[in-house]
Amino acid sequence: MLSRLFGTRPDEQTVTGRLAAAVQAVPGVTTHDVSYNHQQYAGGAVSGTVDVRDRETFGVVLRAVTSTLIGLLGKDTDRVTIYLAGRLADGSTVVPGDLGFSQPPIGRELVRHFSG
Repeated sequence: MLSRLFGTRPDEQTVTGRLAAAVQAVPGVTTHDVSYNHQQYAGGAVSGTVDVRDRETFGVVLRAVTSTLIGLLGKDTDRVTIYLAGRLADGSTVVPGDLGFSQPPIGRELVRHFSG
């Protein structure tokens, strides 16, 4: 909250760059188009498609995204909506809902899951 009042919240390009680096570092990720944008009445949104080896790799991507957001946004991560999809080698897709999360999940849910 204070970071927003004093204008220290990272800009969209910074968050997108850090998310892109975190996602690309996940073993089994081949390509992605992950991006972040601030939203007026919410914390923000992460969107894009990630080409992954398998469903488990997509779960690791979600963990990496969550960890990166916590490092950049702190508690505001709770209010970020995640609109990511994974694309498998056979062309099928996997979304957070396929891994037991709500669809689309908000950061609070992912933070709880990956912190526990």
